[in-house]
Amino acid sequence: MIRRLLRGLGLGLELVGTGVVGLLAVGLTLYAFLGPGVIELPPGVHGRHLFWLGLAVAASGLWLVRRRRRRRSTAGAGGNSEGRAPAPKGRGLLLVATLLLIELSLRAVLGNYAISKLQARDDNCSLRAGEVEYTGWFLRIPPVRHTVNELGYRGEARPRAKPDESTRILLVGDSSTFGQGVPDDATIAMLLEDELASAPRDAPVEVLNFGVEGLNVEDVAQRYRFASRWEHDVVLYLLNQNDLDGSSCDANTWAPDLFREVYILRVPLMTTFVALALIEIATASEPDRAAEDERIVRGSQALAREARRHDARLGVVLLGSPDRSSGQWMDRLDSPLLDVSHVAREPHNVIPWEFHFNERGGRIVAEAIAAWLPDVLGSSDGAPTDTIPRAAEGS
Repeated sequence: MIRRLLRGLGLGLELVGTGVVGLLAVGLTLYAFLGPGVIELPPGVHGRHLFWLGLAVAASGLWLVRRRRRRRSTAGAGGNSEGRAPAPKGRGLLLVATLLLIELSLRAVLGNYAISKLQARDDNCSLRAGEVEYTGWFLRIPPVRHTVNELGYRGEARPRAKPDESTRILLVGDSSTFGQGVPDDATIAMLLEDELASAPRDAPVEVLNFGVEGLNVEDVAQRYRFASRWEHDVVLYLLNQNDLDGSSCDANTWAPDLFREVYILRVPLMTTFVALALIEIATASEPDRAAEDERIVRGSQALAREARRHDARLGVVLLGSPDRSSGQWMDRLDSPLLDVSHVAREPHNVIPWEFHFNERGGRIVAEAIAAWLPDVLGSSDGAPTDTIPRAAEGS
């Protein structure tokens, strides 16, 4: 009896091990070819390393499968009819039915990642004109409409020349700037424009949203070169936690499509993502924080130079403290800085499992930016002010 239980336990562990090995083999191989826009690899790890590791894991999986088949064949040869493997045709149909059931189940609980349909993924970090119904990049959320106008940015299409006596503000940044997970009228740009419109002022203020999902600290200057075709007075870079990741602007175009359309492939990808994170934690690999700080400084300086070419002022809004940085880059910025990173740390300000601002969080950020804008525009003599206020916690 005990021997039978131990044999069953061993078989169960072998099946689980084979499944995990298979997931890792597929995931590692996919990551090797998906490009930097999908995952930021640990320091020193390259796509070719994942490819060879994936082959090694796959070889291990094949060895486990052959070992199991040999054991079952031996049992069948000994007269045990229950140990015989099903016919090849039956095995194929069973495999197809199982994969189809898993795919349908995943489609019921995972989001459609439809935002990727709006990205051109070219060297210019462009967006495609269109409209999608977005239900999340991980777990399913209530559907929201994401629209990119015919001019290539989210929000109402505005002429390139700004109205007389008006002030125009451009926002550049990643998915939080774009407003991933919220409707078109609940992005930070729209909430900021509404907030500024509600205050008494002599001239109207326009806020244009040039956010792009996956934009990193080097990409913002490229995106701003496109945005700067619209006459403006201020450009705000909304710096976020993952802005030190690899660029997704020129990532392989088929990779996000594959991730979006074939839900079952997300299982090995997520499994491998967790495995890589655990490996990074176990090896305690320490990033070069000074080099990451330098990336932030260089990116903001490039953006500031572009802004000066257009007689515009630059401000940096810290939505989330960038991973792998030491924070010392803040003392080296030449532009006004507003730290609202505390807003995203409050769970009721972000969309569950999305890690993007909900309308409440976006409104708190917009109110903080509106109160801080005079520091970006400068004092009456035209010199930038030194005050960097911190937004109130808000309700």
